[in-house]
This record gives sequence, C-alpha cells and structure tokens, in this order.
Amino acid sequence: MLQGMNWSRSRQLALVLRSAVLVSLPLVLVLSPDKVLMDAPAICLFRNITGMECYGCGMTRGIHAILHGHFAAAIEFNKAVVVVAPILAVTWMRAMYDTWCVFLREGSIGRTDRSFS
Repeated sequence: MLQGMNWSRSRQLALVLRSAVLVSLPLVLVLSPDKVLMDAPAICLFRNITGMECYGCGMTRGIHAILHGHFAAAIEFNKAVVVVAPILAVTWMRAMYDTWCVFLREGSIGRTDRSFS
C-alpha cells in the first residue's frame, strides 16, 4: 500500500502543515479578544477534580496577556510566565527557523526530484 507513495511529496506536505500550525497557534492567541479567554471555564483536569490550582494554571491566560502587552496581568495569572514565556518564544522561533531552513533547502513545494533529508 505505501510502496507507490511519493515520500518526497508527503514530506513536503508535512512541512507545509507544520508551518501552518506554527504560524496559526500564536495568531489564535494574538487575535482572540481578551474576554473570550478570560471568561472561559477552566480546562485544567487537576483543578476540575480537586478544586485547587496546579503549577500550570493560568499559564495560557498569562501568555495571552503578554501577547497583548498586559505584563502585570500575566504575572497575576501565573508568576512562572516570566520564565515560561521567553522559553516558549525561543522554542517557537527555533522551530520556525528549522522548518524554513528545510523548506529553503528543498526548494519549492512542487519539486519532487530530490529526497527529503
């Protein structure tokens, strides 16, 4: 079944999909209004079962607040956002850089004459 598959084409598709995900995730947080995320119910399983906040509670709201320039609010949501946000930003930039380096090395999306390494 997989013998006739063009691996180079499928890897190029995976590269485009990875790029789309990497671009869309921060855009969702940047473009979403404050009220949508702040009024949403908690999705933390630990908090929903025990009623207590875990170490990660408030992190999504904190990252959202940082992306909107509300640094004091971000620290109120979760103090660890001061450490996590820069690490997340560097990790995201590295993933984007790696993805686009592969894309540039391989050439255009339609090319299938070279193997994807």
